Amino acid sequence: MESTSLRLVWLVMGAATAWGTATSPPHYGPIADAPPCVMLATLEQDLGTVGQGEALLAMFPIQNVGGERLFVRKDSGPFLGSSATAEPLVLEPGEVRVLHVFAETSQSSGKTVFQADYTTNAPARPRFSLRIRTTVRKPPPERELLATWSETAEVKTSPRPRT
Repeated sequence: MESTSLRLVWLVMGAATAWGTATSPPHYGPIADAPPCVMLATLEQDLGTVGQGEALLAMFPIQNVGGERLFVRKDSGPFLGSSATAEPLVLEPGEVRVLHVFAETSQSSGKTVFQADYTTNAPARPRFSLRIRTTVRKPPPERELLATWSETAEVKTSPRPRT
């Protein structure tokens, strides 16, 4: 039975902090009387090499630096607990939230890119895509696993009873 691990990565303004430790992005005040405006710390995260079958979750901070409500809707890509018909994410002026991009690696191998596409009501950025880059490592064939195990395992037997 395979176990699935979950990697959490949060990139903030180009500095990576991994494995559940994260800091908040700088908070900028909204521009009064301006239309909604998207500010993203990054559009892409490289999660390095992962084992096939691992579940990945990348978090992307997003802020509305405009003076009106920002609506963000996920159009395509892997969905975690929601669907494309879900209600849009609403950010008030100045508000910071986090977009989650989920990727399942069981059907992938080698260099892989997972992408989620979004639309917004921001005139300057009506569409954007968030990407997870990774190299998916296939597990060794079962025969190699058995050979490796038999070379390293100690087998202890109890003495045969005398008759």
